[in-house]
Amino acid sequence: MIPSELILSIQHPNSKIRKNAEIALNRIEKMNKYMFLFELSDILANENSKSEIRTMSGILIKNKIGFFSQKKKKNIKKWFQTVKNLKKKGIEKNLFKSFSSFSENARKISAQIVARIIQIELLGCKESGMIVSLKKLLKSSNFEKTIFHSVLKSIQYLYQDVESEKISVNLFKNISVDILRIVLYAINQTSEELSQLKIEGLNALNDGIRIIGDILNNTDYKEFIFNSVINQIHVSTEVVRKLIFEFFDKTINDYYFCLEKYIPLLFEMTIFTLRCQEEHASPHAIEFWSSISEKEYEISINNYQAAHEGRSSTEYSFFLTEKAGDHLPILLYSIIMEKKENFESDEWNFRTAAGSCLNLISQTIPLLVIKQIFPFLVSDMKTYHNSLEEEGKMLTFGAIFDGLGSKILYQTVHQILHTLILNLENSDFKIRNVTSWLIGKIESFTPYSLREIITRLVRLLFKNVIDDQIIDFAYYSLNRILISFGKEGILDWCYEGIFFIISKSIWINFDQKKKVHEFLEMLCLVTMASSIRQKAYVYSVIPFVFSKFKELIYCSGNISPFELQTIQIHLCRFLNITIQKLCQKINSVFIQQFLEFLSFLSSAGKSSEAEWFIEEETIICIGIITNMCEKKFFFLLKRWFPFLLNGAVNIEDFQISSLSITILGDLLRIFSKETVPFVPKIIDIISGIFKNSRIKWNIKSPIIEFLGDILVSKYSYWFDFMKFITPFFCSTAFLAKDPLVSDDIDFFDNNLQIKESLGDSMTSILSNYCFHEYEKKNLINIFGWVDNFLYKIILENRNERLITICIGLIGDLNKNILAFKSIFLNQKWVHQLMFEGKHTKEEKIETLLTWTRSSFVN
Repeated sequence: MIPSELILSIQHPNSKIRKNAEIALNRIEKMNKYMFLFELSDILANENSKSEIRTMSGILIKNKIGFFSQKKKKNIKKWFQTVKNLKKKGIEKNLFKSFSSFSENARKISAQIVARIIQIELLGCKESGMIVSLKKLLKSSNFEKTIFHSVLKSIQYLYQDVESEKISVNLFKNISVDILRIVLYAINQTSEELSQLKIEGLNALNDGIRIIGDILNNTDYKEFIFNSVINQIHVSTEVVRKLIFEFFDKTINDYYFCLEKYIPLLFEMTIFTLRCQEEHASPHAIEFWSSISEKEYEISINNYQAAHEGRSSTEYSFFLTEKAGDHLPILLYSIIMEKKENFESDEWNFRTAAGSCLNLISQTIPLLVIKQIFPFLVSDMKTYHNSLEEEGKMLTFGAIFDGLGSKILYQTVHQILHTLILNLENSDFKIRNVTSWLIGKIESFTPYSLREIITRLVRLLFKNVIDDQIIDFAYYSLNRILISFGKEGILDWCYEGIFFIISKSIWINFDQKKKVHEFLEMLCLVTMASSIRQKAYVYSVIPFVFSKFKELIYCSGNISPFELQTIQIHLCRFLNITIQKLCQKINSVFIQQFLEFLSFLSSAGKSSEAEWFIEEETIICIGIITNMCEKKFFFLLKRWFPFLLNGAVNIEDFQISSLSITILGDLLRIFSKETVPFVPKIIDIISGIFKNSRIKWNIKSPIIEFLGDILVSKYSYWFDFMKFITPFFCSTAFLAKDPLVSDDIDFFDNNLQIKESLGDSMTSILSNYCFHEYEKKNLINIFGWVDNFLYKIILENRNERLITICIGLIGDLNKNILAFKSIFLNQKWVHQLMFEGKHTKEEKIETLLTWTRSSFVN
């Protein structure tokens, strides 16, 4: 017999004692695995043993069986060898004995063990003898309540195993009918003494409703199951009503067409439940009708699409929401207006559930809902009662206004807005919060309605934000206003005022991190949403904003480096947006101030732990300026070459390194003549990066494109540089091999990217350089590796982009190097590629093929 002290020692606080106990138990297990499990099950079934010992014994059995239940054939075979033939009966007997134990923990653990054994049996032989034993146990015990309760618990644990994919649904089908019979027998008990058993049966059915789909597809089974559940409506307990609503809620999506005959009873039960305001059942009743509304709205959309596409619809609505529309909206409105304080304690309660349901119903039957509710709502909004009622009114209006309701109620918005403004001025914190949310909803659908009150509204919203009473929904409402700028310039006329208010709010509250972050986001948003009319204002005010932020950052002694860094990141994003909005409407003075401010932010960010992030944002700014500015601005940008080179050599951070290399390439391509003095040093640094043994493959691609940008220009040392760089191109081309099977998606993508970069670079070099006759003789030595590279691409990848690059390169090589024409004419894969191109539907590939064919003739 296993000593009880040894079992308790497994959870001893002393690690040495725990370890010794585990070693001793492992030794006993090795002597006889079956007897080890049997003795543990005997302790579990022994009513005279201590509760802690019984619990630990059950946990040990469960863990040991859990090892066997892994989906490995050798483990399952070990289980059947360990407890085979009649010996298994001893463990079963002890587990079944525990089913009727007075200890709840013992019953619970026994149920979990039985579920594990069924799992192993299904995995091993696709059938379960334990299910047969459970049925015999129930009959022999005359369906004793405690035993039945434990059996249902086992079924619930088994459902959980299927949900977690420990058992496949296909395997579970072999026993699903037997299990369902046990569950339905529990549900259909008529004795009041067995009401708890009925609840357990409903819980088990709800847990497995998604697993027994095949059974529900059988009409006879389906009707019996649905009727068994709906017949429990006469039971006067709230928990049963909750479980009935939960069952039908879970079946709506798949079995909506079966619900029509049950709706009258469910509707009556809904009315009774909501009027009694039952704590557990009411939210489920509301969610049930929310699901019906959502389903019928989906059906109506699908029917509308089918009608427009000239096809028959696959589903038809029973209009259940409309049939309930005469009573349900008013009942939901009364719940939202409920004065009970305890509603406010939970985030999800009657009021929020009712508001969500009302919103979904108003999408399905908007006219009926508004006709039912709006007269009461308008009369209530004219008078002030208490904060809970005011909040309920706001929630109700927002629920019916969101979506289709905005199209029906747009004429009444002006009347409502006056009340909302008064709420923002005079009401308490909660009312101002929900009022801000409702204003945001109105702005989302009817921003033009705010024209007359926009100045007053913005002032009040900012006042609520700036005050100590920070209102989260005020940020939402202000953001909705700012987004409205982009809607055909509806609010253009007040752009300058709002921009000034936001900037002033940042300067006043610079030491309050949450407010500053929100205001900086608003500053970015208002600039992004501005139209062309505001360019002159932005152009004139930005230098002042630069100087003011410099002053604030210099004086910010009490702000942590991390918070300062976050502010600098927001400012860099603001600069990115500004330069994109201004486009070419800028002069050298503005660019100079802009770059000076960028330089200031970069130097200020060096003390922070997040230096890399400010560098990334700064590099993006430089890239935007490089691609949008004229050549006369080069003298301002050339001072950033050291900064970009420092970023390029940071090969440990791919994002910064690749961005820096890409922008250096853009500078050399756009300012080809101006950058000649910088080229030798830049090439030395980039070549050093390329030779570095620690360089990652994903950085090679931007480096290759960068080298192509350099070689586009007609430098006098072009041939010398090509002789120097060709070995890099050649080695990279033939090292980028695609594995036939690779689990590393990044490796595969990097290889494709490198091949594309090589092809693009070679195309740029050949397309933009005018070769002299004496130079062309030497080109075959430089480009001799390209034909093998092209063949490798065609052989390994049929990527459309790579095929396009290959076709273009063949034409370029034929045009510029005569020797390649004879090489390609003798290559069968080139002829095959040309032949395949005849049948392409891509216009770009067709044009390239025509040009490439002509290169073989000319």
